[in-house]
Amino acid sequence: MYFCENLLPMNIFLATVTSFFFGFLMTPVLILILKKIKFTEAPGGRRIHAGSIPSMGGIAIVFATFVGLFAWLSFDQIVETRYFLVGLAIMFSVGLRDDLIELTALQKLVGQSIPAFFVIVMADIRISSLYGFMGVYEIPYLISVAVTFFAILVLTNSFNLIDGADGLAGSLSLVTLSILGFWFYTAGMISYSLISFTLVGGIFSIFSI
Repeated sequence: MYFCENLLPMNIFLATVTSFFFGFLMTPVLILILKKIKFTEAPGGRRIHAGSIPSMGGIAIVFATFVGLFAWLSFDQIVETRYFLVGLAIMFSVGLRDDLIELTALQKLVGQSIPAFFVIVMADIRISSLYGFMGVYEIPYLISVAVTFFAILVLTNSFNLIDGADGLAGSLSLVTLSILGFWFYTAGMISYSLISFTLVGGIFSIFSI
């Protein structure tokens, strides 16, 4: 048991490094390809970055993350988190589709609702209690589902809106995922801690280019 417990932080570290390594290798290649096919975004509107930059850098992050996850998650951990991982993959696919061919607001809502369903209903990851805040403890199931669904959509679209500024979405993601990773670890949710830190590795690789 002692040996197995010592392996947990090591696996998290190795997953993070693996994700960073593959992201570090893949990102320059992806940038070169996107520039050659002239798939770039010019400043304007909510995009306030300096000069035209390649879009779809998230491809490298997600690819590197999934390499790190499947390399270091055990079979039992993959089974445990399978609905969340499917939801993550669908959410990425919706974003990629929107970058390639812009989706309508209704199409985005439907596309974001499907992974939210996997996370909330299938994986049963939801806001189930306010732990005494404003006198509220346990939340009824349907209200819990509705509140979590709203939170997922708001957070998803908030990050989408701030993605037009250089490094802003990435920096906030690094801080948020690092805090979540430590919190999951202290709460004994090792699989989700590993996922959080593996995403940190993939995102951090973008900043190192």
